[in-house]
Amino acid sequence: MLVFTIRRFVNSVFVLLAASFFVYVFCAWKYDPLAVYRASQPPKSAAFFAAQRRALGLDRPLVARYWDWLSHLVRFDFHSLIFLKFNFGTDVSHAEIAPQLATRLEVTSRMILVAIVAAVILALLLGVISGLRHDKPIDVTITILTFVLIALPTFWFAALLKQGAIALNDAASHRVFFTTGDQTFGIENYGSSGEIRTDQLLHLVLPTISLALLTASGWIRYQRQSTIEVLDADYLRLARAKGVRWPVVVRRHGVRNALIPLVTVVALDVGALFGGAIITEQVYVWHGMGEYLNEALKNQDVNSVVGWVMVSAIFVVVFNLLADILYGVLDPRVRLA
Repeated sequence: MLVFTIRRFVNSVFVLLAASFFVYVFCAWKYDPLAVYRASQPPKSAAFFAAQRRALGLDRPLVARYWDWLSHLVRFDFHSLIFLKFNFGTDVSHAEIAPQLATRLEVTSRMILVAIVAAVILALLLGVISGLRHDKPIDVTITILTFVLIALPTFWFAALLKQGAIALNDAASHRVFFTTGDQTFGIENYGSSGEIRTDQLLHLVLPTISLALLTASGWIRYQRQSTIEVLDADYLRLARAKGVRWPVVVRRHGVRNALIPLVTVVALDVGALFGGAIITEQVYVWHGMGEYLNEALKNQDVNSVVGWVMVSAIFVVVFNLLADILYGVLDPRVRLA
């Protein structure tokens, strides 16, 4: 298992290196960080643009800029609890990018991680029930609901949920749901740590419901089909013929093997979850990764866009690595592949 994990980790490092190269080259070729100054009035002087190009490193060859960025990307600090630190350079205002991304990622990851947990629980419960009772009324009902959710656009569903919560708040004459922001404005100035966490959890409700339901709808279909296929396998029939009770067969053998396709789908969908979180953040006015990306694109800030993409890529690669390891735990044959 150790060799299997090391091999997957090395593959993940090469994937990140390739992603960093292509993204950096594309962004450096496509974006012009000085574009905002070119349209300013009165026009800026040539000396001003030359000074800005030197300050941002735009006067250097592209390969040299990439190597300088890559060589400073990772730093080890063994005197700190978090010994691995990243340096994505500075943005167009010469501010460090890594602390900004860390703050934004903390906001976005709250939504994504809670949504993943909720979506997995829903997929397991409803997918297994639907698979055990396939072609029964409960299976038909779950199937109809999942297809309806799959067909709904993320932005539209999040906005509809928000409008429904606003209407409910108005009808109740007090706030039942928080509909804007990732936390109450200014609460960090007067609230205790417990009050801040509680406030953040309350702000999580609507975005999590929106993201988790749309995500779980596809996972339920995978889990249902996987459960049906596993329950029809010969080894389950053999266990049943030996006298093992049906609930035990399902719990010990059926569900574990039916989990393997779901693990793969969850890992592959992390990237899509990031995209869904960005859209959901716009609806609920969260100050997370989505807002940061929009600002970076508007400013044509190469380092900020590349830093954002790298954080997203690391997030996706880590989840895929965890999925590979969990896949090997669930199915030992994979370790020998």
